[in-house]
Amino acid sequence: MIIKTTKENYYASIINFFNSYYGFTNLEIKILGAFLYHYKRAFPAEDSICWKYAFSTETRKEIREYLNMDSNTFNTTLHKLKTKDISGINAAAIYTDNNILKINSNFIYPENLELKVKFDASETTKANKPNSQGEPNITKGSGENLEESVPLLEEIPKGE
Repeated sequence: MIIKTTKENYYASIINFFNSYYGFTNLEIKILGAFLYHYKRAFPAEDSICWKYAFSTETRKEIREYLNMDSNTFNTTLHKLKTKDISGINAAAIYTDNNILKINSNFIYPENLELKVKFDASETTKANKPNSQGEPNITKGSGENLEESVPLLEEIPKGE
């Protein structure tokens, strides 16, 4: 699966993809993604310098302007990200470490993230015991015509 995005929205796209697990609002996703983008722009500087740059007053202003937000909405959302626990992680998205604001690394995924999904129907097939003639007992909706009813993802050749 390929999710098309821009450099500026790369991290927001990743967070959005996994958001059913995290429970962020669209505004929170945009702000977190923008801070992560600016953090990455500061590389290869030391980690603390990258975070200082990402959360600097100038960068915050740039993010507000890019997202076309007033400072009150931006600051309120930023405060929520510092205080609200992320679902499944039980920690805030943004925290302070030695007087430096940082984004919780438990939900930051590396670039070139490879996601593999496996669907296992072993429980379903065990439940479908053969009928009295020894044939599989397939009930409607069990997936007997899966290939016809659900478009399957094609393998993406390397390099695309």
